[in-house]
Amino acid sequence: SWPAIPAARIAGQDRDDHNPLRKIAFYAGLGLLLMRLSLVSELLTYTTHINFYLLYLFAPPAILGALLTGGVQRTFMHRASIYWVAYFVWMVLATPFSSWKGDSVRLMLSYGRVDLVMLFVVGGLAVNWKEIRLIFYGIALAAAANLLTVRVFMKLDAENRISMEASGNIGNSNDLGAHLLLVTPFLIFVVLDRRRNLFLRALLLALIAYGSWIVLGTASRGCLLAMVAMFLFT
Repeated sequence: SWPAIPAARIAGQDRDDHNPLRKIAFYAGLGLLLMRLSLVSELLTYTTHINFYLLYLFAPPAILGALLTGGVQRTFMHRASIYWVAYFVWMVLATPFSSWKGDSVRLMLSYGRVDLVMLFVVGGLAVNWKEIRLIFYGIALAAAANLLTVRVFMKLDAENRISMEASGNIGNSNDLGAHLLLVTPFLIFVVLDRRRNLFLRALLLALIAYGSWIVLGTASRGCLLAMVAMFLFT
């Protein structure tokens, strides 16, 4: 049987749902998520050699909104969030013992500044199923953008592994495969939605097949293990 939800918690969720500041912060967070996963900012920097700092248009209102509207508390209502923060703490503790301390410090600071905040933006600002669906669709849109980027900038490295000329965070074969495994499954969410246009669903199904081919083409052993795990779980 489902556990009873305290009346006070239900009242709190209803209050959060109608908080205009939280709604503004949520849509800013949705834009931040789309920018971060689609890597549009990096692509523009690569093609124009100009950093437009697009993340800074969305990040401040999203982070501030999460802090002011109880997003941190909502995030920590779930145990997975505690484990995720503990993972970052482990990164901090491991850094002084790294063989390459300089790079480890750089990656640790970058992760905490850019990636960890997404936990509180996504986990703390969405409070209803409609907003969660918007997040799923946003990630699916980012996946489509990623696959289009791969199609335009794809190259084979010295070992005939698929990588990208537009380097950034996913230019490397292993990083490219891992990123696509994160975002491509959200296309399945759209494909399974019977309210969507049939042509759109068929097109996205072809994108999923293309994304799977790209992941296999990266020849990443880690990605292969991840695909096996995803298949077994499904």
